[in-house]
Amino acid sequence: MYNKGYVNPYQRSVTLRKHESIDSALRRLKRLMENAGIFDELRERECFVKPSMKNKRRHAAAVKREQRRKLEQTPGYKKPVKKEKEKR
Repeated sequence: MYNKGYVNPYQRSVTLRKHESIDSALRRLKRLMENAGIFDELRERECFVKPSMKNKRRHAAAVKREQRRKLEQTPGYKKPVKKEKEKR
């Protein structure tokens, strides 16, 4: 049914480390899946989007990028500083 040599690029796995709780392993798996873009693709595939709406979104994103570039090129513009997350 499946090719033996085929490896699904979205198939992620996490093995439990010594003395590791299941909760922390699940957090690691969730982080792996987030970095791989699996959740984004799931949201994208949740429902059908017409090609015209895809083009509309792409155009809106391009306009926003262009506005941001113009703003950054204005004299006296200071780039906003990202706040670092606090570690527990």
